[in-house]
Amino acid sequence: METLGAGTYIVVYRARDRRTDETVAVKWVRSRCGRDHGQPADVERDCLAACRGHPYVVQLRDVAANPSNWDMFLVKEFVGARSLRDLITGHARRRPFSEGETRALMRQLRAGVRTMHAAGIAHRDIKPRNILVGPGGALKICDFGWQPQRRRPTRDSWLARSTTTHRSSSLERASTTPRPWTCGRWARYSPDCWPSTTTSG
Repeated sequence: METLGAGTYIVVYRARDRRTDETVAVKWVRSRCGRDHGQPADVERDCLAACRGHPYVVQLRDVAANPSNWDMFLVKEFVGARSLRDLITGHARRRPFSEGETRALMRQLRAGVRTMHAAGIAHRDIKPRNILVGPGGALKICDFGWQPQRRRPTRDSWLARSTTTHRSSSLERASTTPRPWTCGRWARYSPDCWPSTTTSG
């Protein structure tokens, strides 16, 4: 296996599924304090399962857990090691994105966001580093581990949470103004819609 990245609680490996011979990404998420529920891996597993089959959200292949310490292993499709941040940085060295290229990227991103919101999920950390770039420039939203899943969010409860956790004046104005956003949802989803309209800028 090849290590693709690591953090305080996670390690991501590139591996091969012996059953299908498919290249996959395995995310090993270490448990916190031995708890068996409420872990970031549980949230990510449920969010990915809710978005199963969508072309612009990374796909979950399998899940395994170690019952002795509650570490979890999320087996996902292998998109590649390059993120949208890498693409933007590399592209900036040559020339700016054209309007057509930017529109093509944003259409994919907005489609993924709409799918999440239709499932009652707000990612709340959409940024170039959390968007993978696959062959042909296909975007895949990933890294749901720290985000809440809300099946039936209410406007009041969502606004109360978003205005206390996001201190940006732009986001606070967005969270308290009930109007449609470009990704087709109301202000309760503004933590996703605001960055999704500026990610490729």
